[in-house]
Amino acid sequence: DDLLKYYQHVTRAVLGDDPQLMKVALQDLQTNSKIAALLPYFVYIVSGVKSVSHDLEQLNRLLHMAKSLIQNPYLCLGSYVKSLIASVMYCVLEPLAASINPLNDHWTLRDYAALLLGQIFWTHGDLVSSLYHQILLTLQKVLADPVRPLCSHYGAVVGLHALGWEAVQRVLYPHLSTYWSNLQVVLDDYSVSNAQVKADGHKVYGAILVAV
Repeated sequence: DDLLKYYQHVTRAVLGDDPQLMKVALQDLQTNSKIAALLPYFVYIVSGVKSVSHDLEQLNRLLHMAKSLIQNPYLCLGSYVKSLIASVMYCVLEPLAASINPLNDHWTLRDYAALLLGQIFWTHGDLVSSLYHQILLTLQKVLADPVRPLCSHYGAVVGLHALGWEAVQRVLYPHLSTYWSNLQVVLDDYSVSNAQVKADGHKVYGAILVAV
């Protein structure tokens, strides 16, 4: 019963309107040694990223919840780590509904999600080493797909950068010459109708420069 109350309290605090309450709840979620039984329920809440892709604020909060779970030394993530990675990858790569409005800073969300992805691999390497190649392949496919929007390409680049130098060398470097020429076409188009796509292109360009 106490655990149920805790779960309800933390979920309300993280997804509610009080930033101070959210901060306290996330801090406790990160350090509480008695919540192992609630792990599947919190992981399920985090997997809700797909249903709030129009709401950057909620996406950010769910990622912060994921971070607290990942950093809690008393939690054994086990098979739940796959679900957490899927939620984080969604925020890194997907053309979120929130991305449609150029005023929405979905770039920062992607940066944060990418850092979280890197953190999962650095801190839970034993659990996720078997997923490493699969993740690289996913990032590679997105980057190599010209139909994908530039915000997804950006996510793939920052994701690779967060996973470290080996990931950049294995996936980004071999693809760079082809990708660069395609990106150049976008950056060289000065038409008014291309303005937003070009702005997105500059974001990808900057991310590549940082990664390599």
